[in-house]
Amino acid sequence: MSLMYQTARIHSLKKYFLEGWNVIDLFTIFMFMNGFGLRFKSFQDTFDWPRVVLAINFVAFFFRLVHIFSVHKILGPKLIIIKQMVQDLLYFLMIMAVFILSYAIASFSILFPDSPVTWKTARQIIRKPYWHLYGELFLDETEADCTHDASIWKNGTFPRCPSETGRIVVPIMMAVYLLFANILLLNLLIAMFSYTFHKIHEQSDKVGCFQRCYVIREYAMRPFLCPPFNVFWHMYQLIQWCRCRNEEPYDPFHIPYDSTSRHIIWRDFLKEAVCRYVASLKQNEAESHDSRIQKANKKLDHLKTKGEEEEKFRHQAFEALNKKIDDLEKKAERESIELRRIVLILLEKIDALSKKNDDETKPDTEQQMKERTQM
Repeated sequence: MSLMYQTARIHSLKKYFLEGWNVIDLFTIFMFMNGFGLRFKSFQDTFDWPRVVLAINFVAFFFRLVHIFSVHKILGPKLIIIKQMVQDLLYFLMIMAVFILSYAIASFSILFPDSPVTWKTARQIIRKPYWHLYGELFLDETEADCTHDASIWKNGTFPRCPSETGRIVVPIMMAVYLLFANILLLNLLIAMFSYTFHKIHEQSDKVGCFQRCYVIREYAMRPFLCPPFNVFWHMYQLIQWCRCRNEEPYDPFHIPYDSTSRHIIWRDFLKEAVCRYVASLKQNEAESHDSRIQKANKKLDHLKTKGEEEEKFRHQAFEALNKKIDDLEKKAERESIELRRIVLILLEKIDALSKKNDDETKPDTEQQMKERTQM
């Protein structure tokens, strides 16, 4: 409440409610007041409702402690990641609600036709399709002992039996529903979370510095006395307001300047801006010359590399051609040697055949000569 008062004095009450942590503070205070007030109300049995309200309030108070992590260099950006993921989850739930409601109403109307319009029926319609996403199929309820008698299942003695058509059609519908909801949409959610994490994690240093600056600014606006002693500070401000001496809202991050100081600062700013502009022009000009030289060097390197590659290719081609010529020469030499050996073998065979023929013809000639002499 103190922070809300200080924010309203310096800025506006609307800006206070735009901050999520402030809304959580108001919610916890409201829940605590309700839970504390319900403790004084007489209940029949126990204090169940006050206990539930205070338990939820306890969770909200503990969740408020997460704001302390904003000043940490590593944990601070993680809070921003969680915040963005919650926004992604809300958009995802809009798509998921279409699949859940369509399957829930269709499957329940087939399984249990002519059901009474009650809050219990509405709860049963949403309960099963939602828990189907986490792997709970409720097969024990479908296959357990049941009855078709309306007087029995209405008083809760036995569960109602599903229709025979529903036993056949609804499992097929559930398979298609789980295919889209449990596989397609959940993987889509994981992809959204991964994109959000990588997008913010790349700027974690900037986000961490911004978070620390915001927390420092927030605590600088608060009174220097901690609760519950800050009530004296508010009493002092109330007295000042009643005496029409209300001080101007103090913003520690605002530095006032007179006209002379503003003129000096403006002159220094223009001078610095002109110097930076001239330096940027010179840098761009130098970079342009350097870029041209670098481009020319790159072209020369490219041509040199291309020439070396062509020379290497020609050298390899010449080596391959010389190797082929050497192989052909060696092959021709081997073939000539083989041919010479074959010729020699043939000549030897011819000589052998000629000698054999001479040996066979020599006795015949001698016999003929003897016969002639006798005649």
